[in-house]
Amino acid sequence: TQGPVHEVARKVHPQARVVYVDSDPIACAHARALVADDATVVVQADVRDPAAVLGDPQVTGLIDWSEPVAVLLRLKSTVQAPLPQSATLTVRNDGIKPRA
Repeated sequence: TQGPVHEVARKVHPQARVVYVDSDPIACAHARALVADDATVVVQADVRDPAAVLGDPQVTGLIDWSEPVAVLLRLKSTVQAPLPQSATLTVRNDGIKPRA
């Protein structure tokens, strides 16, 4: 790997703000212990519930939706395992907009 996402992002854009999301409380506690800056937050939530993630006060306080936003998802092995190596996974943006 190239390093933690927030460090890699800041090599390209020093003012990048990063939100880590995980449903595991232990993973979140570990991440919070490793990340100590005002431009990175760790949110305990389930990404299958986008409203909970996007509505979290830490997210709404950090992300400026008028600025470009990138989403990086790491798929768990339960999604990857059944797929053949030749499979292609496509993620599509249908113009999803945050709630006003």
